[in-house]
Amino acid sequence: MIRTTDGIELTLKQLCARLQETGWDPVFPYRTALTTKQALAVLSDVGLLPSAVDPTGGDLSSRCAIRYGLCRLDVRLDLAWVMQGLSTDGLHGSSHAPVEKCISQARSGETVGSFALTELNAGSDLRGIETTLARTASGWRLNGTKTYLTHGATADFYTVLAKVDAAGDDDPGSRFALVVVPASIVGVERRAQALVASHPMGTVRFANVEVCEEQIVTCEDGMKSALRTLSRFRPTVGAAAMGLARRAWDEAYTYCCNRTQGGRVLSDNRLVQMRLVDARIQLETGEALLDRAVKESSSSGQSPSGLLPIAWSSMAKLQGTESAQQVIDTCVQLHGARGLDRNHTVAHLHTSIRAMRIYEGASDVQRHIIMNALFNSR
Repeated sequence: MIRTTDGIELTLKQLCARLQETGWDPVFPYRTALTTKQALAVLSDVGLLPSAVDPTGGDLSSRCAIRYGLCRLDVRLDLAWVMQGLSTDGLHGSSHAPVEKCISQARSGETVGSFALTELNAGSDLRGIETTLARTASGWRLNGTKTYLTHGATADFYTVLAKVDAAGDDDPGSRFALVVVPASIVGVERRAQALVASHPMGTVRFANVEVCEEQIVTCEDGMKSALRTLSRFRPTVGAAAMGLARRAWDEAYTYCCNRTQGGRVLSDNRLVQMRLVDARIQLETGEALLDRAVKESSSSGQSPSGLLPIAWSSMAKLQGTESAQQVIDTCVQLHGARGLDRNHTVAHLHTSIRAMRIYEGASDVQRHIIMNALFNSR
């Protein structure tokens, strides 16, 4: 189920209590500064990080429930949690010491990871990346620029997708590598990027970065690994979005039941009631479809519905983020001018959900995947 289980709910309560010790306010969470390292520290304290990093740390349903619950508390917690998973998912199976160290330190919250895929001319089409890993006399050299990376300017390590540039390849540019690069290594240049949402984004340039064999996870299947990681985590984006929407609806309902206007409580207005009802229906139907999509995308092979898991995975992301956008927009509207205050919870939720409709595969990319599944199999 997308709704949090009793066990996850208890852990989230412990997380909330731990955060309050630092001055974080659960009613107005975004009025308090919360760095990624601080978020990882409390997530580690309550034992949530292994579920993001370890392949056996939790199934898709539990990961969705965790993201749903974290987003109801504070989206910054969710971002810290999921990026540890995205940056390490493709590293498992490697016995190289630097790679194993990255996994271990990400699991403990000691280091911050970044999944370095996107480039200025390669977003949804990753085969268009221009970053290269070239063979040299002493090892390998990495060159290229990655942009719009979560934790791009603050990460301790990067999991980088690059084209292999090796002499003697029958089909140059057809092989893709996955490489672990410490942020402290010579040749790594980075800068922060400012988005509409309060999102720790950055650009990283790899300028003749020397890479040893032990930093390379694969020189053949990097693209397959990256796409597999995105597919595994894609349904959880939908769950995170619905968590944001649920928090927004709760905020709007509480506000409308306590706000007086013209001598009457705002929720006594039939038009306001109708807006809240419509938003609640969108919320419940969105969660119901997301729940079905998560179950179907977890199956192997074609489901009884006739669709492959990848189509259901895209449905989960598409429906979750699009429904959440509509619900949150309604909730901002019901708050009036308060909903535009950048420190108000619903305002922060509004900018956060807008980004979710773009990253890890924009909504129209998900529609394209679903269309292929529906019509190309006829």
